[in-house]
Order: sequence, then structure tokens, then C-alpha cells
Amino acid sequence: WAEKMQSYVGITPPDDLQGALQDIHWTGGLGNFIGYTMGNVISAQLWAAMRREMPGAEEGIARGEFAPILEWLRTHVHRLGSTYEVDELVRRATGSDLSATPYLGYIREKFSELYGF
Repeated sequence: WAEKMQSYVGITPPDDLQGALQDIHWTGGLGNFIGYTMGNVISAQLWAAMRREMPGAEEGIARGEFAPILEWLRTHVHRLGSTYEVDELVRRATGSDLSATPYLGYIREKFSELYGF
């Protein structure tokens, strides 16, 4: 692991406890990673739709005003429960098919600010 970490990302963890093997999922739940990825992709798409419908959502969060966001989620996601499969729920909530584009935009924006590219 340490050798590939060095080869792929230029980092050598001091020991397994602080490297990739510290994550229980590597040994007991490798399939969970795709669930996390899908959650990230879907949350970015929901956030993009919410921002279109609720300009100023970020400013509300900065002020600690979460009620409008909770209401949006209740209306577009929570009330539907298990009525629809994930793809259809995302389509109904956001008006678009499931797409990685909003997540990729989020990643691009976040890391370009952090690392200047």
C-alpha cells in the first residue's frame, strides 16, 4: 500500500494506522465506497437544483437559517420516501437525469481555489 501511495500520489504514510489501511472499508466493506460516491454525486445535483430555486441559500446557511433548506428537501425528497427509484427521484427533484456534472463542477471549484488551478 505504502509503495503505491508513493507512486500514485507522492505520499508515504508513516505507518498503516495513518495510511489507507486505517479505513475499515478496505477490509470489510469495499462496496460501501460506491454508496459514498453516489451520495456525493446526488447531493451536488440536489444542491444545484436548490440553489436555482432558492437564490441566497448559501447566505442563509452562513446566517444559520436552515429551515428553507429543510423545507425544500422535505418537498422535493423526503415526502416521496421510497415512492420512486433513485434515478426517478433525482429527476423529479432536480428536473434532470442523474448526472455527475454538478459534482465535477463542485470539485473543480473547490480544488481550483485551494490549489490555484
